[in-house]
Formats: sequence, C-alpha cells, structure tokens
Amino acid sequence: MSVSLLRSPQLRPRRRWLVVAMAFALAWLAFVTWGFRTSVLGALPQRTFAAGETVTMRLSPGERMGFYVDERGSPGDRCQAHDQAGRPVPVRTEPGQITLTINNVTWHVLSHLDVPAEGTYQLTCLKNDSTVDARYAVGTPPQARDLVTAAVGGLTCFAAAAATTVVVLVRRNAHRRQLTRTTAPPASGTPPN
Repeated sequence: MSVSLLRSPQLRPRRRWLVVAMAFALAWLAFVTWGFRTSVLGALPQRTFAAGETVTMRLSPGERMGFYVDERGSPGDRCQAHDQAGRPVPVRTEPGQITLTINNVTWHVLSHLDVPAEGTYQLTCLKNDSTVDARYAVGTPPQARDLVTAAVGGLTCFAAAAATTVVVLVRRNAHRRQLTRTTAPPASGTPPN
C-alpha cells in the first residue's frame, strides 16, 4: 500500500519579494530622513550675533560651516574667522544665492569657512553704516549635491518599492487564479475536456 502526499502548490512569485519591496521602502525612508537632516536641521543657524560682535566657537573641518545674514544685511557683507593664534581662516564667498526661511526670518548664505583643524575660532562680521541693524549667524549651509543625492536616491528607492510591490501582487493574484482553475473539480454534468 502506497500513500502519496500532495503538497499544495506555492504561489509565485514568493512572499520574499515583498520583503525586497520593504527593503526598498526602508531605503527610501533613510534617504528622506538624511535629506531632511542635512538640508533642514543641519542648516539651522547655530549661533547669531550682531555686526562687529565677535563670537567664539569650536569648529572642525568636517562641519562645512558658513556665515549667514538676515534680510537687514546684504549678500555682499563680509565676515572673518581667526584661530586662537590670530591667523585668518580662509573664507570662500558663496557664488550663488542660497536663502533659508526659518521662523519667518530669511537668511542669506554669505560664505563657507575652510576650517584647517579642529579648534576654537573667533568669528566676526564687519560693521559699517549699512550693517548696523543686520543679524549674522553661523551654521551648516545646505549643499546642492546633498539635496540632489537625497532626491534622486529617494525617488529611485520609492519607484523600486512601488514597482516591486505591484508586480508581485499582480503576478501572485494571476497565479492564484490559474491554480484555482487547474485544481477545481469539474462541475457535475459537464463532460471533461
């Protein structure tokens, strides 16, 4: 006497492809979070001061710090940085116009600091008749390549997650219908094909 066990056929594609779609969705979430952190939270001014005022901050080369000025100043305003020994730190003027609006205050990015080494630095923005009422700030200005990387990476991962999910669900549904047709017993009174 022999007994044969019939295994129910597996739906194709397998559920593991939904896990792949979930991984793409998590990658999309990581790109969105990273883009928000670098372009919004990272760009918030960390310290504000008036023209002619000197502030002391601890900086490191990896921070890509820069100077901001509010709408009462001008994108042509000049700021300086010196290390503890009084040596000037290179300041690169921002070639384009980058503005941020935070709590109804519009900040213009003036320049980037080329910090040579980690340490304490004195920062000041020059005072003259046109900058008396202006407020300045130091922060990490957003960079266009970071925004582009976050946008392209996020869109790619989102598209891959959506496409994988749709393809898997459509093909599983089609396979389920096919299995239902092939395994259904013929209706009584209907001759077999």
